[in-house]
Amino acid sequence: MVELTHTKDGADPVTEAFSTTSLNPGLSVDVEIESQIKPQLRCRTSLVGWRKDKYLVLRPSDSQYHLFSSESYVILRYLVEGQIYAFKTRILATTANPERLIFCYYPQQVTNLRLRQHTRYATRLFAQLEVDNNSAEGLILDISASGCQFLPRSARPDDLSGSSVNVVFPFLRQGRDILKIPAVIRNQRLLDNGVGLGIQFTGSVEAVMKLLMLDTPASDVTTD
Repeated sequence: MVELTHTKDGADPVTEAFSTTSLNPGLSVDVEIESQIKPQLRCRTSLVGWRKDKYLVLRPSDSQYHLFSSESYVILRYLVEGQIYAFKTRILATTANPERLIFCYYPQQVTNLRLRQHTRYATRLFAQLEVDNNSAEGLILDISASGCQFLPRSARPDDLSGSSVNVVFPFLRQGRDILKIPAVIRNQRLLDNGVGLGIQFTGSVEAVMKLLMLDTPASDVTTD
């Protein structure tokens, strides 16, 4: 039997490795320009593209291009799949010909505000993670309709952020078919008992949540 405890969610910031997996040209990016001599300014730009580990390219509006200068510090914020990401960087260069563009230093890390839209349940559910044609056993530490936190039994030293995986639930209920859900690893975070993987489901999880609730008596679910 799966024991669940309802947990309230908040905007819990998490620092993770920067990844362009979910980014697409045209993405709206909010730019906050830092300055010690004038009030900070915020401008709306669009993402043109990037060169990995080198730079990001942004296109500002023609009327705001003059606000940007090389080596200025900026904070970039953008929204992807209901989550806000932010990081601080510097402007590498600007160009006005043939397009007015801004080149920013490529970030190593990004802060994820993790705005959750679904109820999260703390649990200790056995599962498997299929990644790179291999499988890893572990525990689901919490789960919601949109994702889960997975703790591998064996630590993986490499950063899997952005990797496409399958979350496999072999024995939710005796006699039930194995459930395999496509997902993406969004972040890794150090826990007391290992490295937890923040996973976002990309397939339908209605069947999983239904089975979890069916296997859990009402007395086992508490609200804080």
